[in-house]
Amino acid sequence: MGGCSGRYHCVSVLVWVACVFAGEARAIELTREGELTVLSGSIKIGDAKVFRDYVARELKPAREGLDELGNSWIIALNSPGGSLADGIEIGRIMHDNALVSYVRRDDVCYSACAIAFLGGVCQYVTGRG
Repeated sequence: MGGCSGRYHCVSVLVWVACVFAGEARAIELTREGELTVLSGSIKIGDAKVFRDYVARELKPAREGLDELGNSWIIALNSPGGSLADGIEIGRIMHDNALVSYVRRDDVCYSACAIAFLGGVCQYVTGRG
């Protein structure tokens, strides 16, 4: 017979696998590529706070005294999605700070990322072809 020899064994294996992958879960990564900010990785619970802190620390000071949107206010999204609540809040933060959302060619933006994308004051997607 293949598979697990008993229910207890199957459950314990599943719990072990979940713990291994939960231990590897990281927050989104926010990096600069020139004037562009790139948000990448799965959106986890608590990532809206990570994003809010980044905007306050890195973007707001650079924008003080400016009246128009600049390249530094473009957020390139590359995420398979994740926490819906955090995706909604990231979208709110983007909207409240007049950030532009952008999905580059060959990047993805699914699930909660798509919700965050809609928060941008302007949305751009670079498609194929």
